[in-house]
Amino acid sequence: MDRSRSVATAPMLVSCLALLVALGGTSYAAATLARNSVGSPQVKNGSLTTADVKDATLRATDFAKGQLKPGPAGPAGPAGTQGVTGDQGPQGAQGPQGAQGPQGPTGVQGPAGPVGATGSSAAAVLTGRASLTGSQSLSLDGRVTSGVDDDVSTLSPAVATVVRNFRVELGTAPGGVARREFTLVLDGNAAQRKLLCSITGTATSCEQTVAIAVPAGSELGFLFQGFLNGGGAAPAASVARWGLTIGTT
Repeated sequence: MDRSRSVATAPMLVSCLALLVALGGTSYAAATLARNSVGSPQVKNGSLTTADVKDATLRATDFAKGQLKPGPAGPAGPAGTQGVTGDQGPQGAQGPQGAQGPQGPTGVQGPAGPVGATGSSAAAVLTGRASLTGSQSLSLDGRVTSGVDDDVSTLSPAVATVVRNFRVELGTAPGGVARREFTLVLDGNAAQRKLLCSITGTATSCEQTVAIAVPAGSELGFLFQGFLNGGGAAPAASVARWGLTIGTT
């Protein structure tokens, strides 16, 4: 009896009474609350758990920023239609000239061209006349009969030519054993003297037998010389007349 009295103290009785009231009040609230009568003011912050929330009822805006992780990237959408071409922009400034490239290899030789037309075979006929005494230089036409080779020389054409058909006749034969020689001089050079023909004794004419090639642009002149054969007299003075042809063939 004394033990029961010591256990059922006043504080214990108050606690038991409070527990009974709490349990009875919860059952009463659950049984008597109207539908949709509980709102945010009636819910204690932090009291709801995942079990209290219906699945698939929350939205992304219901969560704080950073709480929801992004899902995997979806497949690429179809390509859009090509837009219209824009206007051409202004031309840019010209850039600096690049360095010269290396020289390319030599190309193959081209085929030979056609053979050219045959050149003209025309020939000029030159004639002259002069009075001869001893030895003297003359122009081809005999109009200049004094001076050295440069004083009497003329000029050949700008193509290679050939002197042919020289013939000279004297009014008076050299006489005895005397001799006259008729020479073509090229470029006033003693080494370029070409003997045309000679007349000796009682003969009064001679003719060229070998053609003489004349380079293009050569100076041309005559040298008519008289010679003594042995101890005889000098060639007699005489008038000489001559003619020749000069052509490209």
